[in-house]
Amino acid sequence: MQKREPLMTTVHFENRISSRTNHIKEYEAELKDFDDLSRPYYTLYMDNLKLLTSKYSAGYNIQELKDNVAQAINWLIKNIEHPEHDKFYLDNLEDYLNLLQLLSLGFLFNINKTVLKNLLNLFEADDKKDGDALLDKIVIFIEPDRPQDNKLQHPKAYQSLFDAINAAKKEQPKLMQNFLKGWYKSMRKCGWHDIHTSQGKSNFNGYWCWESAMVTILCDIDDSSYRDMPFYPKDIVDYARQNKQYLKWQILIK
Repeated sequence: MQKREPLMTTVHFENRISSRTNHIKEYEAELKDFDDLSRPYYTLYMDNLKLLTSKYSAGYNIQELKDNVAQAINWLIKNIEHPEHDKFYLDNLEDYLNLLQLLSLGFLFNINKTVLKNLLNLFEADDKKDGDALLDKIVIFIEPDRPQDNKLQHPKAYQSLFDAINAAKKEQPKLMQNFLKGWYKSMRKCGWHDIHTSQGKSNFNGYWCWESAMVTILCDIDDSSYRDMPFYPKDIVDYARQNKQYLKWQILIK
């Protein structure tokens, strides 16, 4: 097993994996004791997301992440369905990123599209604001007839990724490089940004741009010029390319 995230040691990630695994077991066993389930549902969503990220960072086999992806989506759906849950807003970068990355992971692991559509619909019903051109473009694998908005909620972070989707084939790799170069800096408003340098670095799970993997697969982009760039999860791209289910959605995205 070869570690993928260079910023911390293998021991660090194994400790994170052990801690998150135990925490998930404890919370699942204690669900019946909570009066308000919205918070434990959200905690289980985040725990599974952090666990799969740590597993990827540590170098685990990709297939071992799929159950945590499915569980993260399941618990977030339960959280949003709960009447007492905190609201989500697409114009909040961290909320937006959480949805985008879950949809990306769901796509990459071929999670049932009905489940992903339910997550998207619940999130958007929660938000009740303007749409987003990037989400509209990529979720065509869930909703082939989805109306297309012309506005990006977060253009500073995602204009280059949106441009890559719409560009000519030969221009796409360069635009993906530009996106990955600026991705981490564009996430500076997120609570996890720079956590590897802070007092909370023991909670660091890894920095991975799952959405870059999704767009690479969905648009069938040659990633040879950027596959070794920081934050690009190339091994999950290689895994997804072995799954031919995605081919039909490549036809629809243009």
